[in-house]
Amino acid sequence: MPYNGATVVPEWLHGTPEVPRVCLTLGTSGRELFAENGISISDVFRMVEDLPIELVATLNESQLAGVETVPDNVRVIDYIPLNLLLPSCSGIIHLGGSGTWAAAVVHGAPQLMVPKNGSEYVDFAHYTESRGAGLVIEDEKPTIGALREGLLRILREPSFQEATTILRQEMAEVPSPAEIVPELKRLTLLHRPGR
Repeated sequence: MPYNGATVVPEWLHGTPEVPRVCLTLGTSGRELFAENGISISDVFRMVEDLPIELVATLNESQLAGVETVPDNVRVIDYIPLNLLLPSCSGIIHLGGSGTWAAAVVHGAPQLMVPKNGSEYVDFAHYTESRGAGLVIEDEKPTIGALREGLLRILREPSFQEATTILRQEMAEVPSPAEIVPELKRLTLLHRPGR
């Protein structure tokens, strides 16, 4: 059950986007990770500037350091809860973190993940890819070409949206915390030492 905080909904989020909208979110460590892998935010912006999409990049001031030009089809916003943004998105690029992953599943957004090697993020990424709901770029030095190719695939191939819809339905069938807690309480009382 992802929760991403609250904020005033910006005017541009009202209504349907004119072109496919894609979310780019890198969290607090993403800028460093992309830089370590040889991909900069400037590279990502250049990668999408000729695509018929709107990229909404949730980046703070430090993550934007060194970016000289923001293309017309890129909207930069410091913070917006993903539960407000993702319902209007046709895809998401992220690092594979559990909160972002869960929000993308709940809102039916196919995922392009660039997880940090050796992190638990790799497991979420592989699971999503194995279900057909996204792609993983796991190269030690991923290229901007691979990122672009992956983005185009999740946007253009209907199978990703179809698999995301199935994964979303399965996730909705998982018992909620409100359903699980009473059962955990019952089991705890039943198996408490001295009973």
